[in-house]
Amino acid sequence: MTPLFRIILMEHIRSQRILVELIIVGAMAFFVLRNLNDAQAIHASLVLYAFLVSLYTTSVIADSSEQPHAIQRMLALPARHLLLQAIGTSVATITIASYVVLVGVGMILNPLAMPSLLTLLLGFPSLLLLIVTAILLMLLMTPLVATTTQRIIVLAIITIPIAWNIVVSTVNLSMPSIDGTIIAAMTTVWGTLLWPPFSVYHHAIHPDYNALTVLFHLIHVCILVGVARIGRRWFAHKSLTIA
Repeated sequence: MTPLFRIILMEHIRSQRILVELIIVGAMAFFVLRNLNDAQAIHASLVLYAFLVSLYTTSVIADSSEQPHAIQRMLALPARHLLLQAIGTSVATITIASYVVLVGVGMILNPLAMPSLLTLLLGFPSLLLLIVTAILLMLLMTPLVATTTQRIIVLAIITIPIAWNIVVSTVNLSMPSIDGTIIAAMTTVWGTLLWPPFSVYHHAIHPDYNALTVLFHLIHVCILVGVARIGRRWFAHKSLTIA
């Protein structure tokens, strides 16, 4: 997988798409980090930056991996899933590198407002989990891995829990007589799904290790393992066409 990882990384750099990450780093540094005076706000901005950049970079590299030359290269691999591993490793490397650069620039531009190095280090395991989450979710929504129907299902699973409060308000206004027990049950289901990832996100910004946070991290890791297995299975059965 290591040679493939290097090839994907070098192709991303040569395609100059990496300039988008660099432009975002510059914009974050000069328009956000330089003007904030609260360490928690800066830390939250850094975590959100890493998550969003992971989504973008995964989408771009997955799109490049659909090109005919990339598919021919993949067909020479002993196993398809090695391509997904190489893509994930490449995205994580690019995201972490740009995150470290952004932190370094922030230390120069606004050192007094930056979170302490200890806080950044304590929150890094949670940040890494969020990066992996972004990579897996975006891979499941790319044509490289999933069919159109599968991508719609993933999108619905992501958007419905997040937008549930808006949905509930609309339903209550339009159909006041609807059974509140059903609404409450659905709210509990979606809340249970969102609780671990939001807990990890909160811990990345406010690192405070205790039994509960460790439990949520373990639950989130189990969810990621399940999602990774689904993506690997979909990709293994996906038909590939070389134009």
